[in-house]
Amino acid sequence: MRAHISVDRQTRREIDRLAHLRVDEERKHMTRRVFKAVVYVLNTEFGFGVVRLKRAVDKMNEVLSEVNDNTEFWRQLDHHVIDYLGIPFEREKTDIDGNLIDD
Repeated sequence: MRAHISVDRQTRREIDRLAHLRVDEERKHMTRRVFKAVVYVLNTEFGFGVVRLKRAVDKMNEVLSEVNDNTEFWRQLDHHVIDYLGIPFEREKTDIDGNLIDD
């Protein structure tokens, strides 16, 4: 037998809001960790110094800020990285409006 807990609309909205906040925080943490790994590799393997690394991080943040303003962002990024540069990443899945579809 399953128990069913009835939750009012206001409580449901608050639960959803808190869940979205948690997901956003996790994304920020993951992005920070990936940036740190990229900075480490660029420094240790390719000799990037502090000035170039700071410029690279600033540029990555600038590029990623376009996500909210540009529905074509992921398609354009995939085209440049996969098609133009030939780096074999998996293409991002987006809906007809350009929003990311998570698997």
